[in-house]
Amino acid sequence: MPNSFFAARVGGILMVSVLACSVTACAAEPELHFTSPTMAPEQTILEACAISGDEINRLTAEAEQQIRAGIEQAGADLASGQLPKIDVFSDTFDSTLAEIEAQISNAEVVAAIDNVRAAAQGFGEIQAPDSMLGAPGYITSLVKQSGELAQAGKDLQALCTTN
Repeated sequence: MPNSFFAARVGGILMVSVLACSVTACAAEPELHFTSPTMAPEQTILEACAISGDEINRLTAEAEQQIRAGIEQAGADLASGQLPKIDVFSDTFDSTLAEIEAQISNAEVVAAIDNVRAAAQGFGEIQAPDSMLGAPGYITSLVKQSGELAQAGKDLQALCTTN
């Protein structure tokens, strides 16, 4: 027959282990948290170009046409002894670019659109001449900036057609 001291000791150990198990079973489970993604997946270049391509191509083509006409007019003004000055861009060009850009999440396409915007804004930085001596430099600056706008448009178009 087993010793009563031994039985009491085994019973006590069993009691402690049962209590420990029940306390562990009653412990609160950690809450599971689902963290939703904070950003939408980036658009592909193709998706971004589908949104921006045609409209920006139209804008840059119109701007280039207006600039060429303005440069021709400036040359005619210069030939007739008047100081040339052209006003090419309206606020609608920049606001249309901003509206298009707001719909784009592809970093490469946004950068290309920013280059178009910077090239267009470059015209605002060209100072109209104060005298006839500054007119040739003014026209040269307009032609150069026109080339930069055309190149920015071509870069965007190339990005959209190669991807």
